[in-house]
Amino acid sequence: MFKKHRQKQNGEAAVDNHNNSSLAPPPVSPITKNSLQFHCQLAHGSPTVFVSNFTSVRELYQKIAEAFDMSPSEV
Repeated sequence: MFKKHRQKQNGEAAVDNHNNSSLAPPPVSPITKNSLQFHCQLAHGSPTVFVSNFTSVRELYQKIAEAFDMSPSEV
């Protein structure tokens, strides 16, 4: 990524890439339905509900709406 210029013995510039190709990036795990969990409460102080088992924002809104007996468009 960054190139470091240094002088060679004979005065020419050498490029050191610091390329650590032997270091692989850590594996990325996919989001599972059980990995995201929220405690939700309406703005006016309703009871707190626990929402989980969703994989998208749309599903999150649907779960919140179901928990509070309202439509997802109101969330």
